[in-house]
Amino acid sequence: MSIIAELRRRNVFRVAAAYGIVGWLLVEAASVVLPALHRPDWALTLLVLLVIAGFPLALILAWAFELTPEGIKRDADVDPDASISRPARRKFDSALIGLLALAVVYFVVDKFVLDAEREQVEAATKTVPAGKSIAREKSIAVLPFENLSDDASNEYFSHGISEELLNVLTRVTSLRVASRTSSFSFQGTNTAIPEIAAQLNVNHILEGSVRKAGNQVRITAQLIDVESDSHLWSDTYDRELDDIFSIQKEIAVHIVAELNRYLISGAVIARSISTPITDTAAYEIYLQGRYLLAMRGEQNLAEAARLFEQAVEIDSSFAAAYAALGKTYALLPSYRHASDSRSFTEKSEAAIDKALQLDPDQSEALIARGYNATLFRWEWNEARTAFEHALRVNPNDAEVHNFYGDYFVTIGDFVNAEKFERRAMELDMLADVHARDLAGLMMVMGRYDQALVYAQRAMDLHVSADNYAVLMRNQLYLNDFDAARQSILKLEALPGVDPAWHAPLWTRYYHAKQDWDRARPYYEKLKKAALSDEASAGLAADFALDIEGVESAMELMELAYVRRDAWLSLMSFGFPEERSMGPRWLAFWEKPGLKELIELRRSYSSKQDTN
Repeated sequence: MSIIAELRRRNVFRVAAAYGIVGWLLVEAASVVLPALHRPDWALTLLVLLVIAGFPLALILAWAFELTPEGIKRDADVDPDASISRPARRKFDSALIGLLALAVVYFVVDKFVLDAEREQVEAATKTVPAGKSIAREKSIAVLPFENLSDDASNEYFSHGISEELLNVLTRVTSLRVASRTSSFSFQGTNTAIPEIAAQLNVNHILEGSVRKAGNQVRITAQLIDVESDSHLWSDTYDRELDDIFSIQKEIAVHIVAELNRYLISGAVIARSISTPITDTAAYEIYLQGRYLLAMRGEQNLAEAARLFEQAVEIDSSFAAAYAALGKTYALLPSYRHASDSRSFTEKSEAAIDKALQLDPDQSEALIARGYNATLFRWEWNEARTAFEHALRVNPNDAEVHNFYGDYFVTIGDFVNAEKFERRAMELDMLADVHARDLAGLMMVMGRYDQALVYAQRAMDLHVSADNYAVLMRNQLYLNDFDAARQSILKLEALPGVDPAWHAPLWTRYYHAKQDWDRARPYYEKLKKAALSDEASAGLAADFALDIEGVESAMELMELAYVRRDAWLSLMSFGFPEERSMGPRWLAFWEKPGLKELIELRRSYSSKQDTN
């Protein structure tokens, strides 16, 4: 008998095929499971080595032993001519067919389902590598102009000039402008221009400097073609502050002219560029306010609101200042760790009304209106109308995509939520808020591994309490309690972190572990703070359901509704009955605004289940 025939008779080929399929499936499964369990990289390497080492051993055993109806026997004890080995061969054949079918199913799912999701994550999170050729398109980034004034506090002015130029350029049709957050993230770094352009995926950079002394201002600006490493245009403007608006427009016209000369086929209508005409004193105060608005934080926003109030008092026709004021008051409740939004929303809506009276297409005012309607006023149709209007005015604005995506998350339309949140990240790829919001969306959708990718990207972009909190929540969903605990400790160790984070974080941590005894002291602190409007009553109520029961939670829920607490629209469940079947609890969600919200969620849930 030939060696090939003998190997076939002893089922060695069958064992080799079965071992290869099982080994491959085992390694593929481990490559998904081990990272999710946060095992070290060498664990997968060790498994691969063990699978390889076991292959010759499996062949030796196949040669030496045979499976018979009486069990495993040495091959020497089985008559080669007897039919006793046929059932064994049939069992091997059936097992091989089953394993091959399983392998094919796994391959199809991995290739056409899981790969598609992984590619979406990678495409949305990666930046363009340094040195990679950038597509020849109409794109530009405006870097923060350097403050060359003797007074370092004049940085608000140089930043303001840069931001206003950026806003002017975004109005030019067919010109893609990198967002402020991403462009300004390079301030104070020594990053080379080609690297900045690669990370922002643009092929032109506008940079410059501002020197301000009294009423005199000198602005220097230069437009750089990144691919040719050449200066397409540069100029210096020595003017009085009263001419600041004409300088901005003059710089923008020069840039458009150069881009038209080198890139844009057909005429660009320069008259589409317009700058606000207002009192220069009001404008300078406005720039100070915008500087603080961009920095966020409760104290910065409160001071920004005060400055915008001054600006509109000086010039009651200053639409942009009214819009910024409306946005600032809209954002303030989210930075207070409290729940009563009513006074802020009232002031915000009054400013928005004034801004839209002066300029019906004021996009910042429209965004603020949509934001208020989503989080505090629960007027869902009004929110959608405002966001759609803002998109028509400024279709490439990252913020409107971000806030509109948040709206879709709230109403349960996860298809549009993912579309708009991903677009926001594309437009503003270096802003951590978009990665953080995508992490939150992935958690709501139950895609925890993808959520971890986005949460970690947010941390890579900016180490902050908000990002640690989102990372911690995701780690709890993955039952990685050790990692979640470390995230809380790192958050609390951040310089200047608000102590108000302490009770909610540890309540959530022990709540997730269902360790009610340890959760209770932190919950009691949170509840006390919520009752005195120093924490979110809605958040406290969410924990109260499990720690104290639904009746205790209802006091906090009623308080949250009166205060227009944003947490009521952001609770982590889709439908009320998922948390409790208590009559008072279910009746609560019939209140105006909340009833419509739940109806929208049911509608979108039904559509997504059908698809």
